[in-house]
Amino acid sequence: MEELKQEIESVKELTEIGTAEKTVLQNIDSNTTGINNAIQEQRNIANEVNRLDKLDKVREQLGIQPLMNANELPLSEIGKYIFEKRQKGEIISMRDNIKAGRDGVYRGEQIQGMTIKPDHAYRGVNEKTLREYVKTGSVEGSLSTPDVWSKDGGNKGVDWYLGGFAPKYGEIALETPADPESFVIADQENESLMANDPFVRHIKSEGGTNKSIPMSKVIAYRVQKEEDNGLLHAQKIDLDSFL
Repeated sequence: MEELKQEIESVKELTEIGTAEKTVLQNIDSNTTGINNAIQEQRNIANEVNRLDKLDKVREQLGIQPLMNANELPLSEIGKYIFEKRQKGEIISMRDNIKAGRDGVYRGEQIQGMTIKPDHAYRGVNEKTLREYVKTGSVEGSLSTPDVWSKDGGNKGVDWYLGGFAPKYGEIALETPADPESFVIADQENESLMANDPFVRHIKSEGGTNKSIPMSKVIAYRVQKEEDNGLLHAQKIDLDSFL
């Protein structure tokens, strides 16, 4: 009987050791996955920096200004104020919450099927509007009177986001390089943000002028929410089908 008890105790001990080893291995596996994800993220950032650097050098050689880049622009005053409050973990008042931006935006790889670039501009529209743009050949280029933003001009100009996309304005995302000759920053001195991300900037292009964005420089995506997981998925659109 005593031998049987000793054998049972030995089995229990081995079982406990096995369980402990399994837990350690699971922890190692979890940590390894986290490290690999972090390494991949750093690689993605490095690749993007390298891509932008090469583009800037090519544009410089051609005598073209570098594209506007949301990651390189200094934050607006209100953007800096909101960002610092969030960084410190401070409670944002109702008033500050209103200033913090009303538009939910996506950037980077947050929408499956498209990469939202910091040096590109994005505008949400519906199918009817896209058809009009394709027909006229430019974004708001057929206006009878020019629509041009100025610091004292109120809500003039054609609205875009630099480095981010807001689905609330339409299921179709227009993407175009953020050429500084075609866009101006519209939120530098605003008292509140448009986007709820201070690093996504509100910019404007011209409508009804020879500086209107030509559709030849635009890529369009249809952005839809997947029913099974609620994630957004994008698919490139053939603009010729809208002629």
